Amino acid sequence: MEHLQWIEGNPLDEEQKAMFEMFDREDWSHEKRRQYLLDRVEATKRKHLDQ
Repeated sequence: MEHLQWIEGNPLDEEQKAMFEMFDREDWSHEKRRQYLLDRVEATKRKHLDQ
């Protein structure tokens, strides 16, 4: 996946790499991964709206 990100000009940062490694290491289901990412998006939106 990292190679594809590089080709597309959108490489993952270290935090993102660690997150995906955690998903794999802890064998998270696709549904759990999706919900985690959606929760992060919502938290980020709230953070920016509060500023």
